[in-house]
Amino acid sequence: MIYQCYFEHSQVDRLFQFNAYTGFGLEPEVNPQITLNCPELGDRDTRLQLTEYAALLWHFRNPTVDADDWLGFTSYRQLDKSAFIIQDRKEVDKYLKDADGFTWGFMKMVDEDQIPISLARHTDICHPGLNEFIEHMLKRHDVEMPRNWFRATQGVFANYWVLKKPRFTEYMKFSWPIVLDALAEIKTHPFYYSQHSFGTVTKQKCIGYFMERLFIIWMFIKAARLRNPSVTEIVINRERC
Repeated sequence: MIYQCYFEHSQVDRLFQFNAYTGFGLEPEVNPQITLNCPELGDRDTRLQLTEYAALLWHFRNPTVDADDWLGFTSYRQLDKSAFIIQDRKEVDKYLKDADGFTWGFMKMVDEDQIPISLARHTDICHPGLNEFIEHMLKRHDVEMPRNWFRATQGVFANYWVLKKPRFTEYMKFSWPIVLDALAEIKTHPFYYSQHSFGTVTKQKCIGYFMERLFIIWMFIKAARLRNPSVTEIVINRERC
């Protein structure tokens, strides 16, 4: 199943009605089971920092809830970023053939002159200090920053993806110890205090921005094979992050 994350009852009307999707509430008001095997999610500030990663953690800790051999995530406001929709579950098998997963959050980064920019440069523009925080956290966990981070001009964002279950479990075993450490560390790092609110960006979601990029880094390290049936070209400035 693809779990479409939302926060409030007012957002339910924006959830997709196709049979590959179901809603997943990120707050107790819309999901009383949010803390099932996830006591960390009882803290409001933690839930806000994790954003959609809270849904990933919940399914990692409750693996028998979903019966499919794949797992996906998206957002109630996906159509603000991507028009790609799975209209029938059979499409999922097509995209997973000979692949670890697929994504509709694949973005190519260019500057205002249409010149490609690296993922590292994009991160500097959108979230000053995040590159330093990423390197700091990876070093603490003996993970080497992949060279592609400084070379590649495209990556998977917004947690818009489906992975086969074994790959999902592998990603969570890689990412959760790092994310948990980052939660404990974030308010002591300059990255947190350098974030200024604009659009939906706020320092209260710093771990969410970190976690998005951690997925890309994991993909580089593991050479994960994700199909890209939908590609978006993004002109990067702080208003588009």
